[in-house]
Amino acid sequence: MSSSSLGRDLFEGDEGFDVELLQKDLVEEGLLDQKHANGHFNGQTTEAIATLQQQFGLPVTGEWTELERLVFQGGAQKKPTRAQL
Repeated sequence: MSSSSLGRDLFEGDEGFDVELLQKDLVEEGLLDQKHANGHFNGQTTEAIATLQQQFGLPVTGEWTELERLVFQGGAQKKPTRAQL
């Protein structure tokens, strides 16, 4: 995820180019519809991040913080599902 290098924490209500970069990554992961990649951190973005956090076994907050940046800079792998075990 290219957004792993973003320098600030992102929360619902934030706006900007860095939010749009994060949203584009979420679109590429199939977690967010393209129409919501508009630079406005909204409820759909929160839900997409929460889903991503759950997939990787992270605390589910729906926020993009230092933890998420560290995990995804390191090229983390998704937590295996029961069917994959």
